[in-house]
Amino acid sequence: MQLAAHGHPARRMALGQRAEILVSERGGRVYGPFIDGEDALGWAPNAADLEAALAERAWNIGGERIWLAPEGLFNYADPARLLETYRVDAAFDPGRWRLHAAGKGVRLALAAEVPLTNGRGSVVVDVSRDIQPLPERTEEGVTIVGYRQHIELRQISGPPLPLVPWLVRQVQPVGTAFLEAVEGARAQAVFGSPPGAALLAKGGWWRVPFQGPGFFKTAHHRAAVGGGRIGFLGPGPSAVAVLYIPVTARIADYPESLPQDAEATGQFASLFYDEGRFGAYGEVELYGHRTPDGMGRLDLDTLLLTGPEAAVSRRIGLA
Repeated sequence: MQLAAHGHPARRMALGQRAEILVSERGGRVYGPFIDGEDALGWAPNAADLEAALAERAWNIGGERIWLAPEGLFNYADPARLLETYRVDAAFDPGRWRLHAAGKGVRLALAAEVPLTNGRGSVVVDVSRDIQPLPERTEEGVTIVGYRQHIELRQISGPPLPLVPWLVRQVQPVGTAFLEAVEGARAQAVFGSPPGAALLAKGGWWRVPFQGPGFFKTAHHRAAVGGGRIGFLGPGPSAVAVLYIPVTARIADYPESLPQDAEATGQFASLFYDEGRFGAYGEVELYGHRTPDGMGRLDLDTLLLTGPEAAVSRRIGLA
């Protein structure tokens, strides 16, 4: 990554088994996990595009990021023309994140005034993102390393709104996204033409190919996702997978809604795939929840699993 060349502090965090992540102040990003310097699953723009994005303070620089939700308050002016009216305000991304050491891990923090869409004013928020390594272990022939995140979002001023952190991880278009499901669960199409596998869950999971032609986003309700495990599995006989295990809350604590139906709150996760319109990548996305004291929160473990494909699938629960 060419972050240091542009004056963006970053810290490496060792996870064990030759794996590490890179935490960057630029955009509050997490990159990796890298194994021996290679990131098998994460997406980032090519060198020329990354150079331009860094210079222009653009947001699409890959990795794992935190945005604000509900999305309709900040990112699109017209739900009927979502893509045509979509924008990302630079006050939040790239924003002015600060990166500090915290025990064996790191802490990212951001204080920002972010405008609402359609001239509805602005809000001032404080975001903290604590990232700590987890102990490495081997189970059933699968090597597991990872990190734990505790993300808090507090609104300091502006009209009182049900704000929560929204985690987005960009992934390579070369594998399969998966999301835990209850029996008979269905997802909603946000835009594009999702394949059937992204809409109707089978065998306790949505298993969605992120490869080949396609452009779509789906929304998955809290009532439909069970424990809420979500991730991405790369191809090959020696498999690599990233698995997110979130701490879940009641349906009523999730304020994200469908763009086409503002009353359809309780949305928990989204899957996005783009064959090339915005950069040829996929995304797995998780929305945070509200706490009784009015704070937005997201707590989760991120695990990197490596080993034979059958063993990795069994360990996740896909097989």
